[in-house]
Amino acid sequence: MNMRSRRAISLIELLAVLSGCSVVLGLTASLLHQTMRAQSHTRDFFDVERNAQRLARQFRSDVHAAAVDSIDVDLADAGDGVLLQMELPDGQSVAYQRAAEKIIRIASQTDGPTAREEYALSESIEIDVRELDAPRRVELSITSSPPQPSQEAPPSPASIRATPVNLKVDAIPARDLRYAAPATSAGEAT
Repeated sequence: MNMRSRRAISLIELLAVLSGCSVVLGLTASLLHQTMRAQSHTRDFFDVERNAQRLARQFRSDVHAAAVDSIDVDLADAGDGVLLQMELPDGQSVAYQRAAEKIIRIASQTDGPTAREEYALSESIEIDVRELDAPRRVELSITSSPPQPSQEAPPSPASIRATPVNLKVDAIPARDLRYAAPATSAGEAT
């Protein structure tokens, strides 16, 4: 008896190979989706971190340049979202405002606004600006807490994924020596 070699593929074998390929393609698509989602969350996290660092640097710079008596932090009750207002020695006024999940810095001269910067942070942030003594300084603190579960409505997916922000910036006014008046020696007449 002569065994003949098989040259054709049966329908069952073809279905098994197609099923295996579709499982591999499905797993690949799922892995790619999860990777892209993780990359998106990571990018959002680093965007918030970068904005918090930019805000801290600019806030310190503004407070260091402002005169001690030109800082007004009691504006939270004004209702327009202004958190802090200060006058810089070059005649420029700077205001920090809150707008949803952003903090907006507006610099203006007497003729109108000259610069506007937005610092996008995460949802549900709590902002506190206060003036402290010993040594006299201005403190900006920003915190965010995870959403609290409620019975009425579940939290949104965006609020669940929100990047937690914990930022505390202390700055001493009139610390920038570029704006300080030149010192006179004891022997000079004033």
